[in-house]
Amino acid sequence: MKFVQLRAFEKHLATTDTKLLSSVYFIIGKEDFERRIALDALIKRLLPNESDRVHALCSLNAEQVSAAKIDEELNGLSLFSANRTLVVHITDKIDKDITKALEGYFGNPNPSLCVIISAQTINRATNLYKKGEKVGIVLDLVEEKPKDKAASTLVWLQSYVAQSGKSIDNAASQLLMKLLGTAQADLYSEVTKLICFVGERKQITSDDISKTVKAINIENCWDLSTALFNRNGSSGLRISSALLSQGTAFFALLRLLRTQFQTEFQICSILEQGGSPDEISKLFPYMRGYVLERHIEMARGYGFKRFKQALQYIDETEALAKNSGLEPELLMELLVIKLVA
Repeated sequence: MKFVQLRAFEKHLATTDTKLLSSVYFIIGKEDFERRIALDALIKRLLPNESDRVHALCSLNAEQVSAAKIDEELNGLSLFSANRTLVVHITDKIDKDITKALEGYFGNPNPSLCVIISAQTINRATNLYKKGEKVGIVLDLVEEKPKDKAASTLVWLQSYVAQSGKSIDNAASQLLMKLLGTAQADLYSEVTKLICFVGERKQITSDDISKTVKAINIENCWDLSTALFNRNGSSGLRISSALLSQGTAFFALLRLLRTQFQTEFQICSILEQGGSPDEISKLFPYMRGYVLERHIEMARGYGFKRFKQALQYIDETEALAKNSGLEPELLMELLVIKLVA
């Protein structure tokens, strides 16, 4: 069974008897936050009592452990719990021996163990993916179009607020998304603060948001993207430095850059395949007239190959920011230099 949307996966978990849950799950998605939500929901369903997780839950990073350790956890027994859960976080640099250990296990999974594979991406043509899909359940989160992303984020936002026993109407929700964009990690952080800010009140209002939420300067972020698309390094460095000094969160800025580069990449892909401006307008209805012409000009100028490389650079910068300890200002400078090269 395969799911491509988080809500459908959550419904599966809520409506399936615990005894009928699979012994193998794949959680695949580019956004760390969405994967974490899915993983947390699955673990809570498998191990509803937090005290059980001390002995029954094991989480391993495949880049930091040996194949022998993975094999030990796959085939070991627990003296403290009849049912165990093993989470394996993998990347595209996964060791071949670990891949073989997982593939071999999928041929004869242990019914008392649930194995969860979490990854940003997995090649669907590999034996690891094919064998895992055959015996288990796959959540392979698809990247939504901007319009669909806005709609699904609105639903998620209001649902999350409702879980706290409060409410937020459409006007306030849309104001929050206008200020912060559609990145759920940023919205989660600010909504959590808002829930505390309103105290005993049950309603989060637009006035509450205006008082507490600092906007991400989306207009200036677009100026930054435009400078990068035009390969204007000096402007790119100046604007990015100003955004960070004004308090724009580094990860939020990366997400906005990724979204804007993905949009232009889609336009470039349509043009590469001989598509027309009308096809672009159908995909992005807000692009008409001069706005459409401007996007087409930038997409053509930057180039198909450069867009593919640029998205890789952005992903690599995000990984470095999480793991290297380098300052955001330095990372952003290095990224700008790569994007305009």
